[in-house]
Amino acid sequence: MTRHLRNCAILLSAGLSMPITSAVADDVKSQILGQWELYDWTVTDETGTLSHPYGESAKGSLVYTDDGHMAVQLFNPDAPDYDSVSIETRYFAYYGTYTIDEDARTITHSITGSLLPSWIGTNQVRSYEFTNDNHLKLGAIVDSDNAAAAAGAGGTNVLEWARPD
Repeated sequence: MTRHLRNCAILLSAGLSMPITSAVADDVKSQILGQWELYDWTVTDETGTLSHPYGESAKGSLVYTDDGHMAVQLFNPDAPDYDSVSIETRYFAYYGTYTIDEDARTITHSITGSLLPSWIGTNQVRSYEFTNDNHLKLGAIVDSDNAAAAAGAGGTNVLEWARPD
């Protein structure tokens, strides 16, 4: 019996259990790893009005790597030409690292680079939920003073992601 297995056997026979929070966090991490495609993005404002900031046909990609990095890109494929609108109404992206807090059921994106300079160096906390159809829902509340609200995303954001076919 290897030393590690022997130590585990001693702990278990003594009636002690090893903490499972690390194992659960690893399980959450294993579920989020890889690429996701945007399935739906909705925002509910303070009055309860539901909207789609980049339209109902919004596109996006979200990637989580095993070494703790992440990147997200969102765009509005139906937006008019650049001459008539700002970039924020067409495209949004950021990248950085992530951490999982299984107890709080949150994923924190620590932003290294962003289309919105005010996000660089910030932590963007997202609630997470895995649905039974293998989708990942990330939720965030965007204060109207936050720069992301300029893209029409002020309120309670829910971004639903699915694995690419």
